[in-house]
This record gives sequence, structure tokens and C-alpha cells, in this order.
Amino acid sequence: MIGNLIEKQESNARAHKKMDAISPVPANARRIFTYEIGQALETLGRMFMNIPPFNDHIAQSTGRMLVTIGQKLKQN
Repeated sequence: MIGNLIEKQESNARAHKKMDAISPVPANARRIFTYEIGQALETLGRMFMNIPPFNDHIAQSTGRMLVTIGQKLKQN
């Protein structure tokens, strides 16, 4: 199990190095940025839904929408 995980990470690292050599922008920079934005939106949405100062003034649907968008961004 752990051996497979390490092999997969090494394979991914080799693939990213190949992409980095071709592209002037790091291959996974966009992926990392997208993931981080998704995480931020998901966290913000959960705050809007669960923390009283926020959920008193912001609609639940807004929080749910931010969580959904964040989860979709994190998948890419």
C-alpha cells in the first residue's frame, strides 16, 4: 500500500518535471492555485453556514453555493 503510494508520487513528480521543461509556467502552479482557491471558498462557505455572526446575516444558500464551487475547484 505505502509502496504503491510512493511509486505513484514518484511517477507524478517525473511527469510534472517533464511538463515543467516544456512550459514556461510550472505545470502544477495553476492546479495548486485552483485547489487553494477552492479550499478558501469551501472554508468561507462553511463559515457562512455555521458561525452565528455570519449565518445571521448571510443566506444559507450563499454558503452552500460557495462550498459547492470550492469542492468543484478542488477536484480539478
